[in-house]
Amino acid sequence: MIKEVICFDCLDLDKTLARLDMPPLESVSNYDKYLETYIGVYDDDLFETLYKHEIDKIDWKNYEDNNYASVNVELKCSQCKTSILFGSRFIKKANINEFITQVFSLIGDKLSRYIEFCSRCELIKDFLVYNSILESETGRSVTVPGQSIEEFLTKFYVPKGYINNLLPHLACENCESILSEEDNGDQELRIYNYKDIDEYLKVDLEELTQYADSYGINIKKVEVTNFSKFLQENAMLGFKHSVGLQLFELFEMIYRNNEFISLENINLYRGRVRKTGTKQFLGSEMWNPPIGVSSHGRYNLVGSSVLYLTDNIQYIPYELNYKSSEVLDIATFHINKPIKILDLSSMYGEFGRILSTSPNSSNVLKLEYLLTNYIAECCRYIGFNGIKYNGVKKGEYKNYALLSYDKDIDICINDIKTYSAEIKYLLSDFISDKEE
Repeated sequence: MIKEVICFDCLDLDKTLARLDMPPLESVSNYDKYLETYIGVYDDDLFETLYKHEIDKIDWKNYEDNNYASVNVELKCSQCKTSILFGSRFIKKANINEFITQVFSLIGDKLSRYIEFCSRCELIKDFLVYNSILESETGRSVTVPGQSIEEFLTKFYVPKGYINNLLPHLACENCESILSEEDNGDQELRIYNYKDIDEYLKVDLEELTQYADSYGINIKKVEVTNFSKFLQENAMLGFKHSVGLQLFELFEMIYRNNEFISLENINLYRGRVRKTGTKQFLGSEMWNPPIGVSSHGRYNLVGSSVLYLTDNIQYIPYELNYKSSEVLDIATFHINKPIKILDLSSMYGEFGRILSTSPNSSNVLKLEYLLTNYIAECCRYIGFNGIKYNGVKKGEYKNYALLSYDKDIDICINDIKTYSAEIKYLLSDFISDKEE
């Protein structure tokens, strides 16, 4: 009895393979020698076997000595019943499950390269927190729907009936999670790529790149996206990345050409909150925290120290998330001598937006601060005394991160005053009438 066979057309994977730039399944030797064990060829030996099988089926008693029986030798696919041409390859039906498993292992390896992030990645989880904070603070959010697994596979023409076969062979490039593995935290596993989270990871560098071009430095947007990702994994190795070197060269040229702000004879402010009824902070306590005790900030790593100031006293309660049970001690700092400030708030336009974005998680190490941390270390090394950047909250005010200065010489505290702030609530859009 001839074993059943299946033609390659019945697998319906031609469009998937073409989309992935993989050769057709008939060219099985291009994939894996192991797959050959599941394949047969309609050759002379098989034809002879089929012929003998047909001969054995003939009841010769019905034929006279001088007549010949008509023998029809044909090999058909057991699924679609299409004739398989002589010389063609086919899959042995008894091995179809093993063959499909092996094929999807190869396809899964190719497809996984397109899964840059998934909803299990810490980066994506942080982004979702960031988006929630952004919406609550500014009323806007970044739309990053991603794709469901089915939507993702549909783009590669994978038939729906194969999805479960393919899942064990799909892995996220970032977190290496196998998509078929269950995660109790999954509501719906989704797939993302760099383009999806562009606004979160990438800076709009239109003005920055134009400015850099004037110095002969070519910084591409996609490179900065990769640099942000690089810093998340190698926070202390920014100089080893090509974009890190380009940014350093750019800031160094700005410094050499004196294209910085010389800040002198102005007042800036720093606030600290304390519980009502406690003692006012001393002057020594209004400076930046001692080295080794500071948390992760926009322009400082955990443990390093930077003095953060603002030019508008009215926005300090917003920056500090003031509560009604607290009071504010606000110190007035006077800039006595000229200090050199890199202005990120005006020079780079939208570039400054990402440099003043609210943190998106409560983690000790905040991923969105790593780019600004790197910029701060470049500036400190080059010779800048500080950085000017846009405030986080809505309003016309600027913040300053002072990296290096001589205390009580370059800068001094004029006075410290205690304030209370009034918290107001504003009704937003009308929703509905009272239900009857």
